[in-house]
Amino acid sequence: MGKKDAQVSQGTPVESYRKNIGKDNNKKSKKDVKEAKKKSDLKKSAMPIKEVIVMLLSLMGIMAGVYVFFYWYMGEQTSTFHKAEEE
Repeated sequence: MGKKDAQVSQGTPVESYRKNIGKDNNKKSKKDVKEAKKKSDLKKSAMPIKEVIVMLLSLMGIMAGVYVFFYWYMGEQTSTFHKAEEE
């Protein structure tokens, strides 16, 4: 009688098979979660590099704009200076 009671508490073989399948699926999903976390961490670590590049490019753009402004302004001043000398 002891063996019958033990089998009833464990469930039928089909139920134990289904439990084992569920455990395997859970393990696979944990692996997927770990892989997703790794990918997101890699993306987060790459972000500061992108930010530095964007900052450097914007700084270079601003400097180029200032250079063009001064080039245009100095060109205008020298042309008025030459006009004053000619008169």
